Amino acid sequence: MSSNVIQVHRKQSGNDLLKKITRCPWTFADIEPDFVVGRTACALYLSIRYHSLYPAYIYERVNKLGDKYELRILLVVIDHVEFKTYLKELSKLCIRMNMTLMLCWTVEDAAMYLEKYKLNEDKPADIIMEKPTNYEYEEALDQYMIDALAEAPSLNKTDGASLVALFDSFEKISNSSPEELSICPGVGLNKAQKLYDLLHRPMKRS
Repeated sequence: MSSNVIQVHRKQSGNDLLKKITRCPWTFADIEPDFVVGRTACALYLSIRYHSLYPAYIYERVNKLGDKYELRILLVVIDHVEFKTYLKELSKLCIRMNMTLMLCWTVEDAAMYLEKYKLNEDKPADIIMEKPTNYEYEEALDQYMIDALAEAPSLNKTDGASLVALFDSFEKISNSSPEELSICPGVGLNKAQKLYDLLHRPMKRS
């Protein structure tokens, strides 16, 4: 499985969060956590409302993770008026189980965090911390490429994100064969051939 893809537990198939992930490709996989966002990084997803109804759920999930992942994130969506009481409990859980607690007010926030963890997994910490403007530039450039590729009749933004994540630059995409382009999740040979034909079509003077 490509290392550029966010792996998603099949039980998350109905989660609206998946519709908000647009900057990274993702695919369903047989995994223990809800999301795998790096070689040794994973995340569990929990809404406060769900936790209020099924308080034992998250403890069972955390215990099943074992010690396979170095970075273990608990992604919590705040969707309950009595969230402060539950957050105290979840904070203690994370401290005891060596997990990183990330709080989100919307599913869009949760999707953004997953994307950022995935996009930054191979970036040196000093680059991320000392040069935020460069990172923002790269982020914007990736989004421009995704938007441009999504203008092709055969592609959508998810396809564009897959191509950008795998090939890293528009030049590499343009120089790749249809077979090479087709290895992207969700693209396939038919879409790849149409994109290749579009990129190599002779320019016409008006």
